[in-house]
Amino acid sequence: LSKPEVPAKYNGEPKLDKFQAFVIDAVEYFIEAQIPRNLHVQKARKLLEGRALEWYNRLVNVPQTWTFEQFLIRLFNYCFPDGFLIAIRRKFQSWKQKNSSVKVFGSMLEGLRAELGNEVSDLQMVHRFWEGLDDKITKNLYLFGLHPDHNSYEEVMAGAVRSERAENNMLHKYEGSSNAKTDQPT
Repeated sequence: LSKPEVPAKYNGEPKLDKFQAFVIDAVEYFIEAQIPRNLHVQKARKLLEGRALEWYNRLVNVPQTWTFEQFLIRLFNYCFPDGFLIAIRRKFQSWKQKNSSVKVFGSMLEGLRAELGNEVSDLQMVHRFWEGLDDKITKNLYLFGLHPDHNSYEEVMAGAVRSERAENNMLHKYEGSSNAKTDQPT
């Protein structure tokens, strides 16, 4: 049997993707190394550096009295500014398609949802996506027989992409027909 690979150290940088990677890698390491739960916080010290390690050394005096979940919550609260998740929630709730493509808009919402973890249900995601789409696209979604209460995010996304393609095609035809009229002899 090979020894599990020790994950990269987390330095306390307030970047959500790095923190999430640290959490996932640490949990996988503890499982593969068969480290008992009551030692997770103690062993986590070896996975920290910089300001995260300074925090650990100042606050975690008796690691056996902490759960790993408590440790992660307190570490997150120390490393990230107050209101960090509130700002992400607000951004998620207010993000609109505007001039971006359906795929870009969906990708941005998916990224924000990932940052919020399990907080956003599948139904909430469909509704948020639907509400943020341009009106002409949601109108077409209804014409396609789709509804945010009855269809999955994937189904609504596919319909929105189809609608966007149809709208773009109509614009090209409209532009082409207006040019054709001006090119005709009078």
